[in-house]
Amino acid sequence: MDVILNRKSLTIISLGFLLLLILLWMRPLAEGLSTQVVSMTPLESMEAIIQQAIEENSAPASGGGNLNRPNLREEIEQAKGRLSKSDYKAAKSNYQRMAEHIRKLENYKKDPYKFDNQGFLRNAPNEQARQKIIESRIAHLEQEIQAFYNNILKIIHP
Repeated sequence: MDVILNRKSLTIISLGFLLLLILLWMRPLAEGLSTQVVSMTPLESMEAIIQQAIEENSAPASGGGNLNRPNLREEIEQAKGRLSKSDYKAAKSNYQRMAEHIRKLENYKKDPYKFDNQGFLRNAPNEQARQKIIESRIAHLEQEIQAFYNNILKIIHP
């Protein structure tokens, strides 16, 4: 009986010691994360993301746009030195795909029937169904844009 209690006590003490070591080991890591400065904050709305990307892509390469905060493309370039090649390439790829989806969204909003390749809008039973199809497509594109944007932020601000 004493042997069983001693083993249980030893196990509990060992687990406690291990937990203490883990906490002590993680403490500097947590402190380092809490003081990390992030120069870009996530944009609050889809409109802000789209507007920023439109401004970036229409501004001259010599630094048009908001002087107080670098644009997303500049953020990616600034992060190049501290990112691995694959992370840098992924960030650029996500940016390009985001810009591509923004163009798709703008074009679709201008003329949804032009992009009705499968005839969903033409063959919709009524105007409500057509509007629902259009809204769903817009929401899907906005969701994809948001995903690309979030992926970029995760890569350049880990």
